[in-house]
Amino acid sequence: MQDPTTMEPAPEREFFVQISVTNRCNLSCRHCYRDVRTAFPDEYSTEELIGILHQVRDLAARLGREPNVLFSGGEPLSRPDLGLLVKVAQSLGIVTHLNTNGTLITPEMAAALKAWGILGVQVSLDGPTPETHDRIRGRGNFERALTGVRNLRAEGIEVMFKVTLMPGVNDTAIAPFYALANHEGVRVLSFARLIAIGPGARLRQLTGAEYRAALDAIAQEAAQSPFTRTEIRDAGFDRAFSLSYPHIFHSEEGISFMALDADGTAYAGRRTPIVIGNVRETSLEAVWAHPVLEELRTRRITGKCASCELFEVCGGGSRAAAYGTTGDYMAPDPHCWYEPGQGERLDAPDALALPMVG
Repeated sequence: MQDPTTMEPAPEREFFVQISVTNRCNLSCRHCYRDVRTAFPDEYSTEELIGILHQVRDLAARLGREPNVLFSGGEPLSRPDLGLLVKVAQSLGIVTHLNTNGTLITPEMAAALKAWGILGVQVSLDGPTPETHDRIRGRGNFERALTGVRNLRAEGIEVMFKVTLMPGVNDTAIAPFYALANHEGVRVLSFARLIAIGPGARLRQLTGAEYRAALDAIAQEAAQSPFTRTEIRDAGFDRAFSLSYPHIFHSEEGISFMALDADGTAYAGRRTPIVIGNVRETSLEAVWAHPVLEELRTRRITGKCASCELFEVCGGGSRAAAYGTTGDYMAPDPHCWYEPGQGERLDAPDALALPMVG
């Protein structure tokens, strides 16, 4: 067995860049990582963004990976040239994704998205009822988001619900999320926990026990929802979870992922706000070679991970959670409940015989 505090990343098939095309947003969500929701005074020009898209394609080719871009914000639909950017990305062979709060998707906007070639849209939904969702995103926004979802589905566009798990808000409402998804024809549910960054740092974080309970509930509902795909968007734990429950899909980030803010600032991840350069000052390839990213790829995690027999499965968990809670992106995941040597195992139908770690 290799040194338990290092891990060679598995071969990656994708190169994924999240691009915030504007900081402007029409909502003021309590858990947002943004302190300001107005546009930056020096946001990208159309020409700059087209140049970045060319760099994404070229760097992905050099890495031997499939180029993927997630257009986000702020609220990306508030940017007038978004349609042009999507079309340029697709002409370059880039797989395009869109993350939105859903409230601006009128029938006309949904038709435009279809005309642009958008096949699927990620809609942020933080509660399966108005009481829970609007508690985080403001009164009336649950119904506005669902109206947007219905407009998308009317155009044949697939929808993913992106859920941020928050204690005392929605972490025990897993079954209603699946019921809502099935009712609305939403075929993908994606879960991630709240990370302590920005205004969200003022909110209480999940404890390890609460996070585990939520993951167990997700696994149970996923097994009973054959028409809804489930993703756990937490680097490390997601891999372990998908191994224990084969019907769960995971989504790694950090090894083949970076995020660009609307002013050109590059981060290790959108929820890991460690500045690694600025694409207005240097190339995307130079940013990709930043020492912080190189260190993250080594996965030399400290603390209890150094002696944990499960490190090769989880990789130390989420670097975003570690950084948000401790300020050290190489610290153990603060929401991990497993202690080395516990030998705890999970018995589940069709599960691989692996300890349950996340």
